[in-house]
Amino acid sequence: TQDVTSSRGYLFPNPASDFIKINGDNESLSKIKSVLITNSIGQEIKSLNYRQNMDININDLPAAVYYILLKSENEILKNISFIKN
Repeated sequence: TQDVTSSRGYLFPNPASDFIKINGDNESLSKIKSVLITNSIGQEIKSLNYRQNMDININDLPAAVYYILLKSENEILKNISFIKN
């Protein structure tokens, strides 16, 4: 697993209520092709094609802990937890 969110990248804001963004260096972000949001038991909640600087709308999700999986063409690059207020 490659670390897409190094000291130069992260998910923000966390906790969040309306949207989240993925920030990082261009080289790392260019590897991301899709974003998958799952709940705490691994059920898929949302699946999105990734674009740099996109806002990921989470306004419709109930308050809980979720996981965002950053995926390349054929592997999971990073799994990050976030809190939805």
